[in-house]
Amino acid sequence: MPKTGKVLCIDFDGTIVTHTAMNKEVLPHYVGSLKPKAAETIRKFKEDGFTIIIQSGRLHPNWNQVEEQTKLIKTFLKKNKIPYDGLISKHPTAAIFIDDKSLFHEDWKVIYKEVKKRCR
Repeated sequence: MPKTGKVLCIDFDGTIVTHTAMNKEVLPHYVGSLKPKAAETIRKFKEDGFTIIIQSGRLHPNWNQVEEQTKLIKTFLKKNKIPYDGLISKHPTAAIFIDDKSLFHEDWKVIYKEVKKRCR
């Protein structure tokens, strides 16, 4: 994983997809709906030369379901043609974090413009 350059860390639940109930009964079998323009914008970031890291608490070892959750997320990303360079459970070194708890806006066009402005 790159340590410098144009690296975006994008949260999965609540950012790329609608939030899910974070409990061990529902989570292993469910991914929320793709948020409008998320896939299109992430593809655009990739075309612009960004390294895309998808971050999810689902992948934290304490869930004891890392393998199943990794497969679930990878299948979702592939189905929706969302490019990525890595999946992680914790935030790496990145230029910007796109997360429902940091740089976030419901409109992915606004997110794209803000990232482009900050990463000149």
